[in-house]
Amino acid sequence: MCIEDLETPISSAAFNRRDDIIQAQVGREIGSKGNTLRAEAEAHLEIILDCGFWQHLSMVIEDTEPIAYATNICQSDHAHPDVVLLAFVGMFLYFRNLPSERSNLSKEMTKHLECCWKGFDQELMVTALILNPYEQLERFGPKAEVDILQLDQLVVSQEAEDEILDDGALEGSRDEHER
Repeated sequence: MCIEDLETPISSAAFNRRDDIIQAQVGREIGSKGNTLRAEAEAHLEIILDCGFWQHLSMVIEDTEPIAYATNICQSDHAHPDVVLLAFVGMFLYFRNLPSERSNLSKEMTKHLECCWKGFDQELMVTALILNPYEQLERFGPKAEVDILQLDQLVVSQEAEDEILDDGALEGSRDEHER
């Protein structure tokens, strides 16, 4: 059920059954407590009848959906790094592409998500995405200007560089041990 399914019946009840709703809220209270309860009920009914309330509520729900989806995906027992990355990117793209009249939210959320991204193990996530046989380089798009052979060469050259560094560290520790 979505918010649009609830707006009409709730608004109709607030309009058509206004006195009954106020009476149910106030009950048998009298005096200042009864007046306070009546004022609160009337204020709540006015909010329900305000179209702007439903528009803002709909936007809030729309904005929380990508966060809720990503949360559910990441909490799954089957959430691999590539899936977590795709969920994260989905949130980022949603907030980055908000309309210009919502630029404050867009800026704040993309800034927050960029800070979160800095804390991730980025190499692991990107590597897991590339190694996923269903994704590979598809998610990077044509602007990435990279193919599987270029990545293979990059990985091989990085491994060779790491081996050289490891061998140098081993020789340095042997020299210290012999002294």
